[in-house]
Amino acid sequence: MSVRFEIRMTPRTMYSFMLHHNYTHLPGILSVVFGTVILAMGLKQAESGKAASAVLLFFITVFVLAYPPVMLWIRAKRQVENTPIFKQALCYELSDSGVKVIQEDRVNENPWQDFQRAVSTEQALVLYMDKSRAVIFPRAQIGERWAAVAEMISTHMPPDKVRIRQVN
Repeated sequence: MSVRFEIRMTPRTMYSFMLHHNYTHLPGILSVVFGTVILAMGLKQAESGKAASAVLLFFITVFVLAYPPVMLWIRAKRQVENTPIFKQALCYELSDSGVKVIQEDRVNENPWQDFQRAVSTEQALVLYMDKSRAVIFPRAQIGERWAAVAEMISTHMPPDKVRIRQVN
C-alpha cells in the first residue's frame, strides 16, 4: 500500500511550521513568559502613575512579543522564495519502504528509520529527520488523504515518536 500526493510549499505553510517549531521549544516559551512579565510590570508602573517607565516597558513588551513572529514571517517568505526545490510542486509517495520525494526527474527516498518524530499542527503534518530538517505536509493540500497519510506514518514509526491529532 502507498499514499501519493502533491505539495506546493507556500510562505504561509512555512510560517505556520516555524511558529509551531519556535513556540513549542524552551526559547519560544520563555520569550512569551518574559514578555508577559514585562507587560505586568508595565501595568503596575502605569497604575502607580509612572507613565515614562510604563511606556518604556510597553515598548519592550511589544518588541519581545511581536518581533519574533514578524521576523519568522520574513524568514519563511524568504526561505520559500529562495529555495529552488520549492519553486515547483513536490510529489510525495509514502510506502512501506519509506517516504519518496519526486520532482521532475529527481527522486529521493528516505526509509522510515530516517525520521525521528512526527507531529501534527493545526495546518500541517510534520516529519522531523533531525532538529533542523523536516518534511512538511500541509493539511489543506493533503485533503482527503489525511487519514491514510496519518495511518501510514503511525504504522511505520514507533508510537512514542508519533504525535498526530485529528486523524480524520
